[in-house]
Order: sequence, then C-alpha cells, then structure tokens
Amino acid sequence: MGVIKIEGTILFEGKASEIVEDWNKTGNMPDEVAQEVHTAIMRTCMPEAVLLSRTLKLPPPIPIPPIPGKQKKKGKTVSSGMEVA
Repeated sequence: MGVIKIEGTILFEGKASEIVEDWNKTGNMPDEVAQEVHTAIMRTCMPEAVLLSRTLKLPPPIPIPPIPGKQKKKGKTVSSGMEVA
C-alpha cells in the first residue's frame, strides 16, 4: 500500500483580484479558471504519477481503460476498430 503525493506551485495569469474575490465569497474558483488549472495539474502530474507507480510497483493512479475485444453477435464475430493483416 502506498500513496503518491505531488506538491507544487502553479502560476495562473488572469484577473487575480476577481479570482480571489470569488474564492473568498464562495470558496470556489470561477468554472473557466478551475478548468484551466485542473487541466494543467492533470497534464503535469498524472504522467509523473503513472511512472512513479510503475517504479514503486503500486496500482496506477487512474483506471486503465478497458480494451474492447471481439464480440459475437448472431453467429458473426464483430470487432470494434480497424483490423490490420
């Protein structure tokens, strides 16, 4: 069992006074700011966390997407995606 914790600083260029004012009133960032900040964090931290989890032999921090297999439908084999011979 283990935990990967990544800390850091992010610099956001925008209308800081309005963002701080909203934060102080509601405890939330404006949606468009939150989306940009969260996207930047995910792009930076998730690849690093995946590599660290592999090195430390921990489960990946995000679920691995299932790979679709062939499905049988009425006697025919149906596959999703392109087949290469």
